[in-house]
Amino acid sequence: MTRIPPSAGLGKRVQQLRTARGWSQAELASRVGVAPRTIVQVERGTRAPHPTTVERLADALRINYWILLLGDDAYD
Repeated sequence: MTRIPPSAGLGKRVQQLRTARGWSQAELASRVGVAPRTIVQVERGTRAPHPTTVERLADALRINYWILLLGDDAYD
């Protein structure tokens, strides 16, 4: 399966949702089952996350996969 291209928008959404919950990057990483550096790289937009990782991020953050991936424009 291919990776999702790095996206500053995705990273920004992950960071905003994470901080709104009061979680550190390490806390989110633990909830998702990835290394903390993965969260850092996703938030910076320097890592292309695997679709499964995005799915686990969405689950952990309790947000729709497509909204996390594409933003609020996902349903426009």
